[in-house]
Amino acid sequence: LYSSIGRLFTDQSDTVNAIKYYNKSLDIAYSIDHKWLMSITYNRLGNLHKKNSKYDTALYYYNKALEINKNKGYTITLMTSI
Repeated sequence: LYSSIGRLFTDQSDTVNAIKYYNKSLDIAYSIDHKWLMSITYNRLGNLHKKNSKYDTALYYYNKALEINKNKGYTITLMTSI
């Protein structure tokens, strides 16, 4: 849910609130070891930073998502991280 709210803020170019909700999503994902949610959220953080021309930061988050995807075999989210 928080990752989806973050995406809505990303679409509205509200970077501060988008990051706030993505971080909430990651907190929950880590607390329950939900790898798919981690991957999706990292990918969305990458998209947010790419949108804001922060390419090094975007690449960092894309690589985090890619690492999870490779380790867990998530092929659909793997494709969105490339």
